[in-house]
Amino acid sequence: MLACGVDRAYPARHTDLITAIGQAGVIVSEQPPGRPVSRVRFLDRNRVVAALSAGTVVAEAGLMGGSMHTARDAAEIGRPLMAVPGPVTSAGSGGCHLLIRQGDAVLVTCGADVIGRLIGTMEQD
Repeated sequence: MLACGVDRAYPARHTDLITAIGQAGVIVSEQPPGRPVSRVRFLDRNRVVAALSAGTVVAEAGLMGGSMHTARDAAEIGRPLMAVPGPVTSAGSGGCHLLIRQGDAVLVTCGADVIGRLIGTMEQD
């Protein structure tokens, strides 16, 4: 998922990787070809990522930033939201703790927790 047109590689050092993904899979963007990257387009991209994903895991997120925007987007559309916080004393984990405290996200500690949450959620739908 790109925050620019599909004909652009960002960051440029990932050109070979993005080309390989395009040859074996699919490159997705809301932006028209030729559109450059901009800060706000990352938030747009994250909204689409949340929509295309079965669930979202937020790891060590602060109170502000792209991860929290993605978490809000996932919650708004009813996608399972999970969090892996760091220490309660870390400002870099404040967002995860807030999501869990508010009941927006469930605590996960390993991949099996994530899979279990996604399978459990999918069975309810």
